[in-house]
Amino acid sequence: MKKLKVILSLAIFILISFSNAQQSYQPVYPNYSIELTKSGSNTPTGELFIYSGSNVPIYEIGKINNTPTFKHAFYQWNISSNNIPSVAIIDSIIISFKAQFINSQTSEVNYFNCFLDLSDPNLNKNTLWNYSDKNQYSPIGSGLINTPSGGYHVQTHKFVNGSNFVSSFVNSVQQDNRFTLGIAWKYESPIAGNTSWRIYQFELKVYFHIPNQSVTLDQRL
Repeated sequence: MKKLKVILSLAIFILISFSNAQQSYQPVYPNYSIELTKSGSNTPTGELFIYSGSNVPIYEIGKINNTPTFKHAFYQWNISSNNIPSVAIIDSIIISFKAQFINSQTSEVNYFNCFLDLSDPNLNKNTLWNYSDKNQYSPIGSGLINTPSGGYHVQTHKFVNGSNFVSSFVNSVQQDNRFTLGIAWKYESPIAGNTSWRIYQFELKVYFHIPNQSVTLDQRL
């Protein structure tokens, strides 16, 4: 009986280029939101909203009376590596919502990274509010709000790679698998006039791509 022994050693070098095409992630709704109202030095008040259907809350932002009393809105998206891969490069983020003027048509809003988990039963509302206070924390972005008389008008704000908004978003998602966004009137202060809007249908859309990667495969048969 003849025995044949064959040893084949084959080294194959393959350059694999993963898709560099742009992709997007756009959840239908945030996971949670809350509107906080703060009068003078009192503790902010507001109730958590959990998204589970098409019924979405209408919030108010701005200074609403001379007390002074302010309102801020907060939105949270839970985002895992299944939604946006950890190796992805974020090209841009678009924030959009519908707004209706109450006593002002055109001004600006500030955006803040508020870090906290809105669903935490021990959520400290003072801390959450402070994260959206421009006198205590720097906003990660801002945007024009323009609401001509009558009805709700879509507001769209875009932030690109390299901006504070995108960098802050990436850090939060990588560390906590969530992004908690606060929104407030840019010029609110005790001596400012009363300026506020109603907002709803708050949306987040993230554009990203997976960078090319070179892989060397050493295959032996």
